[in-house]
Amino acid sequence: MITVIRVFKDRIPQLREFQVHSDVSGVYGVTPDFQPIDGWARGVAGLYLAMGCSGHGLKLSPGIGEAVAAMVLEREPPIDVSALRDERFAENDLMYLAYGPSARAG
Repeated sequence: MITVIRVFKDRIPQLREFQVHSDVSGVYGVTPDFQPIDGWARGVAGLYLAMGCSGHGLKLSPGIGEAVAAMVLEREPPIDVSALRDERFAENDLMYLAYGPSARAG
């Protein structure tokens, strides 16, 4: 945070007297194909995974949330999230966009 403050003060002289009152940081979870993991964890009974949403998690969270709630309650999810299973990495079945690999996926 100190580096950010220094850069701000150097680049914007009008802000030399500003103070940071609070800050927030977090992990940017990214999977190899930049798509989330949604499903039961292999080998860990009772553990449901909903993670790795990277930058688009905010947009996906309503649908992912509904799927998680249904699956944990042993109901049919309103959307098919089977393509987001974590096994896809071991199976080399990465998620791709309709027109081919995403811009970020290798």
